[in-house]
Amino acid sequence: MQLTSKIVCLLLAIWLSAAAVLPLFEMNLIASQAGLVSFDPSEDTLYLFVTRSACFATCVFYLTNFLRRRRPLSSVSPLLVLSIMHFVFGAAYILVFSLFNFSLIAFLVLLVGLSIFFYSENEKERSVLFRESW
Repeated sequence: MQLTSKIVCLLLAIWLSAAAVLPLFEMNLIASQAGLVSFDPSEDTLYLFVTRSACFATCVFYLTNFLRRRRPLSSVSPLLVLSIMHFVFGAAYILVFSLFNFSLIAFLVLLVGLSIFFYSENEKERSVLFRESW
């Protein structure tokens, strides 16, 4: 991989990680605007911010792995990482902005179940890949 490709990937990873984490500090980093924008999410738009942060964090995870020359072992791996990131940022947004609601907590429980399901599928697929490689 060329140096320019590494630099572009690294800068993108830094920008996306900042854009994923800054909303937890009531700031928003938007590419089309110069600088940080403050915001206060409501319960109606919470899922948009959680999904945005989870997608950005998933991209950072795979950009970092790409720079380390590590590829996902299965096609389920991105879904597993995305569901885990949704859980992490969903719980963080609920705690930071004190949006305790039964439906939000129930959704977090659903995400835990989904992550466990994707983890077991990832392990099955990984064991098949390595068994057939020998």
